[in-house]
Amino acid sequence: MIKDIARWVALGGIFVLPFLPLIVANSLFFPFITGKNFSFRILVEVIFAAWVILACADSRYRVRFSYILASFGAFLGIMAVANALGVSPEKSFWSNYERMDGYVTLFHLGLYLLVAGSVLHAERLWNAFWNTSLVVAVFMTLYGFCQLSGSASCPISQSDFRIDGRMGNAAYLAIYMLFHFFMSLFLLVRTNSTGLRVLYGVLSLSFVFILFQTATRGTALALVGGVFLSALYIAIFERKYRIVRYGAIGSVAAVVLLVAIFLGIRNTEFVQSDRALSRIAAISFKELDTRLVIWSLALEGVKERPLLGWGQENFNYVFNQHYKASLYGQEPWFDRVHNLALDWLIAGGVLGFLAYAAILLSSLYYLLIRPFTHRDEETFSVMERGILFGLLSAYIAHTLLVFDNLISYFFLVSVLAMIHTRYGKEIPSLSRVRLPQDVIQNIIAPVTVVVLLIVVYVVNAPGLNAASDLIKTFETQNVEERLMLYERALNRGSFADQEIREQLVRAAQTVAISQDLPLQIYQANPRFTEAEVMKRAGEIRGAYIALAESELSKQLEETPNDVRILVFQASFYRSIGKFKEAIELLDRAVALSPEKQAVLFELGLAQMESGDTEGSKLTFKRAFDLEPQNTQARMFYASSAIYTNDAALLAELITPEYRNAYLESDVVLRTLYNAKRYDEVIEMLELRIAEGGPNTQLFISLAAAQNDAGKYLDAIATLEKAALFDPAFKAQSEAFIAQVRAGIKK
Repeated sequence: MIKDIARWVALGGIFVLPFLPLIVANSLFFPFITGKNFSFRILVEVIFAAWVILACADSRYRVRFSYILASFGAFLGIMAVANALGVSPEKSFWSNYERMDGYVTLFHLGLYLLVAGSVLHAERLWNAFWNTSLVVAVFMTLYGFCQLSGSASCPISQSDFRIDGRMGNAAYLAIYMLFHFFMSLFLLVRTNSTGLRVLYGVLSLSFVFILFQTATRGTALALVGGVFLSALYIAIFERKYRIVRYGAIGSVAAVVLLVAIFLGIRNTEFVQSDRALSRIAAISFKELDTRLVIWSLALEGVKERPLLGWGQENFNYVFNQHYKASLYGQEPWFDRVHNLALDWLIAGGVLGFLAYAAILLSSLYYLLIRPFTHRDEETFSVMERGILFGLLSAYIAHTLLVFDNLISYFFLVSVLAMIHTRYGKEIPSLSRVRLPQDVIQNIIAPVTVVVLLIVVYVVNAPGLNAASDLIKTFETQNVEERLMLYERALNRGSFADQEIREQLVRAAQTVAISQDLPLQIYQANPRFTEAEVMKRAGEIRGAYIALAESELSKQLEETPNDVRILVFQASFYRSIGKFKEAIELLDRAVALSPEKQAVLFELGLAQMESGDTEGSKLTFKRAFDLEPQNTQARMFYASSAIYTNDAALLAELITPEYRNAYLESDVVLRTLYNAKRYDEVIEMLELRIAEGGPNTQLFISLAAAQNDAGKYLDAIATLEKAALFDPAFKAQSEAFIAQVRAGIKK
């Protein structure tokens, strides 16, 4: 009885896992990531516990040996050591909400491989598993078509045209569709039903269409390469079915012809008018320039820690330390190399990379070599091997430009588990062990259930609760309630304190400068007098700032050499007027990442706002000299010329080529305003309104500059225009006008 329950729990959990891609947990922070990952962890913990009981009761479900399982076990062992000796062991283990990767995910994947490879031991079970996943992929495809239709019920979260399904990232949807394209072909060659073959063929084409609509260039190329290798393998080795061999030869020729045609028409209106196709057509070696720079940074990191690397989730340290100013046009805080080989070299060094490579190589060994050295064994057919070979090749090609995520990990491990079940060998020492039924029922099963409950709670509950608290901070308008939610999230003892602290600091900066805070307090407490409202506003501001400062200090103690945290805390100090503390932190950040212009910008701003205009000028010059092509660096340097009244330098920097950038620069606008050069501010704002159209915020800024310049009637006229343009602004406009008129009377 207990064995049957355990078997059905294990099987049920495994067959629920393919539904994970559909989960979007809007009640949690990073809803596309956290819901899928927490569900995966809990389900794997449950099925592993069920498998432990099942394996004790029935030797057929015990661990079998294969090079795949052995390699994965070695990989887990090496990465455990690499993470423990890495830069930030805690982050290496837990990761964060944005990625939810780290060793905890890797370990759960290992448990899933163990369970699926033991429980799904029959071909019919694997067929049922992949058919279940195809059903889910159909729903994902329909959702993709809904996104293509522009329906508001299924918006695209990443961009305006690259569909991302229920994944939140177009690249994640692309690799999902790649797996299901190949698995639909895999099932097609397995079935004898003509109707099912037609169905699988139609599904495979729909998956390809959705993949191309993600406009993920690396995955599109990987798909083409994988199909080519599949067809080539079948064309070479298929001897039993001549028609299949000829079909494969035709497929090889078709792939070559289609690629040639696409290259020939890539610049035509037909391709260029389709944004997804035009993006894929635009791929070139020039597009790899940025990747090549990042890869070179990664190689520098590998040289520094070659054996066991930096630990998972620690590429940011390498990126910042070896950062090149030529990357100014990219996001400033890369946490992935965007090349899986280099990612594992960074995370686990040469040993970690070799262990990971051994997993893939052992799979390819079973598909490409063992069928010819052990012909008497039951193996996959030539067509099945060819399709799986193409899939693994396409996956490897995909990871040369994109990093992995839970969904791609899950389907890769599922394929590995299927190969393992076909080739895994019984381990006699394990299969001979027999345990009494009463021991299993009265001791092993209860203990396993208790341990399961403890593990599920410890591993998942703190993170789930904190993610729920954090998303609620965005939903409430009550500043006091929001502060309470931040405090509660921080007290959960979760792995996400850094992300919670960053959100807290942003909220604290907003509260510190908010002019609406007294009104919000009054609306929440209408019985308060004006004095009580102002007192409470001061208390809340102080509480936010104190908590943010305290938590940032804790974060800095935990990660003292994280440039991002140094800059983040310095920016906070600058926003509340603690310029000395900000400059000290930024000096440390510059020492850790000397070529990062963004850090120098922050340092220059802190120096400028502290009154050290000459010091800020030298800092901005240093940033500019690192990469003069960076227009933002030029504008910061120009702002220092404005502050120091260096007209010659300003003229040298703002040539006709950069005049428009100068007029559109918010840095320059703010500098001119702080320098009380109101006429130039007014000119710039009027030009923006004339060229960009009316904008309520631009009207407000223009009115403020006109008022400070003593042009009160112009300020009133501007506010009246703003009210006409935006009726919702009318009440606020009238209040501002009253303030301007009060100033005139004075």
